Amino acid sequence: MVVATVLGAVSIVLLASCSGASPKVGKSGSPSSSTTTATVAACSASSVSASVDFTTFGGSSTSPAGAVVFDNTSGNSCSLRGIPTIELVGADGQVIPSFPAPSSPAHDGTAVLTPGGKPAASSITWSSLTCLAGSYSLAVTFPGWSSSVPAGSTAGYQGPACTVTGTTVYVSPVELITAPSSTSSTTTTSG
Repeated sequence: MVVATVLGAVSIVLLASCSGASPKVGKSGSPSSSTTTATVAACSASSVSASVDFTTFGGSSTSPAGAVVFDNTSGNSCSLRGIPTIELVGADGQVIPSFPAPSSPAHDGTAVLTPGGKPAASSITWSSLTCLAGSYSLAVTFPGWSSSVPAGSTAGYQGPACTVTGTTVYVSPVELITAPSSTSSTTTTSG
């Protein structure tokens, strides 16, 4: 009897889901939805700024890790989606070859940025990076962008050129930051 009751309930749920039942309604009387991000236009390179927040493991200068943090600089909400492409750029403005790789199993990271709201970030880690801080910056691009957003700065750098070869940069999908970020980031706005 109990088995028949459970099977009957499962059958009703399956039939309702196959028939295109109406969305669940919240207490306010409006449909609840997790598709809010689908209705927000994608951010463009000119609508966000990027900053870099790094630390090093065990005091080593060859293993920086941290995040590229994205803020909305426009007057409208927009969304970032997926894993950004991160390029290493020397103080001379030339791209330094590196190998991109996802830092975790790929998932569909989407972050909606509101003007003045919480920032989003993608974590980044290098396999080995012997370049001194200030000798490189990053160029960040999301799918669909025709230009990149700079992150970090080489302005005023007077040391040796960054000439690293064979480094791998591990990048995670973008996500909203839910905890306060540290204040040690270097900010570069888009133009």
